[in-house]
Amino acid sequence: MTIRDAIRKRFSVRRFTGRPVSDEAIQEILESAVLAPSSVNIQPWRFVVVRDPERKRRLRKAAYDQAHVEEAPVVIACCADTRACDRLAELVEAWVRELGDPASRISDLVPGLRTDPVLRRCVAVRNTYIAIEHMALTATALGLGSCWMEGFHPERVKEILGLPDGIEVAALMPVGYTDQEAPPKDRLPVSRVCFSEVYGNPWSPGSP
Repeated sequence: MTIRDAIRKRFSVRRFTGRPVSDEAIQEILESAVLAPSSVNIQPWRFVVVRDPERKRRLRKAAYDQAHVEEAPVVIACCADTRACDRLAELVEAWVRELGDPASRISDLVPGLRTDPVLRRCVAVRNTYIAIEHMALTATALGLGSCWMEGFHPERVKEILGLPDGIEVAALMPVGYTDQEAPPKDRLPVSRVCFSEVYGNPWSPGSP
């Protein structure tokens, strides 16, 4: 399957068969995740693979009783380590020193990267999202279904998984063999959302 095929075939699966997913398939999905790019290679993603029925039952409750969390043979909790922002702050500081301009506006990022919990979470989670999409496409290429989920109570999920301070839950991803047909993709056309040179100037092949 080509990457284009995987992109076209992927959809959010909410019904799974009881067929188990092999460790080899999960390993391949995880390996694709860690190959994702990240800001100055901070690699903030962390993953918890959940198979235990009781833990999945608890995750289902924390995810507002969405049944597919419990019914999928595997749930991968996709987490972001906000402590990776310390490394990013160090690199920003190095850039400021190299530029020889301590008053540079880029230096304004450093305090926030070190102490602002909202900024630290935003940076870490945003980078982790790239790895999650790698996982979804790899699952599709392996003949598996997945569902990228953000509908859950973060603190309850953190408790269930024993996550330490600084580790935030970016998404839950149930993975398994699908028990449903792919619905039609309802997407806006390229001509509606893409522009040439400036916003509002329609893009099309051969646009100036």
